[in-house]
Amino acid sequence: MRTNENRRTGKGIFVMNEQQRQALAQEIEAAARRGAARDQVELVSLLRTAQAACGGVLYRDVVLEIAQALGLKVTFLEAVLKRYPSIRTDQAPHVLTVCQGPNCARGGQLADFVRRTYQVEPGGVAGAGFRFQVSGCMKHCGSGPNVKWDGQVYHEMTPEALRRLVEQGG
Repeated sequence: MRTNENRRTGKGIFVMNEQQRQALAQEIEAAARRGAARDQVELVSLLRTAQAACGGVLYRDVVLEIAQALGLKVTFLEAVLKRYPSIRTDQAPHVLTVCQGPNCARGGQLADFVRRTYQVEPGGVAGAGFRFQVSGCMKHCGSGPNVKWDGQVYHEMTPEALRRLVEQGG
């Protein structure tokens, strides 16, 4: 983990000082002793702790350090991170999920809009700073089409409203 590296978060520049770096390294070691490599609850707890230590965004070098300390493949950690959109990475500080339930999909308008406008496929990261996902029904059919931005549901979404949401970052 690099020390005193400037890192951009949604709230400005974040710099991890030596004390914070050492505290995080100790937490990683403790989680390794508690079996985080074999226990998903423990692993996710460690990832959330690391995210908080990094100012709200989990950085790639921290993910690499965790993988190395726990003897896990980075691709495995990346797969875990995809299942927990509340854990934000520097590669995708936001997560956009488009409902594909029957009432929301309407011929796939919103998903197609995202694909065309941001040139990203589901599971990918858009240059606009979000991970794009599609989901089954979000159970808000009467107020659709629905999307989630960082876990918050937005109703009656249109392509124009979705563009504003992405541009404003939520």
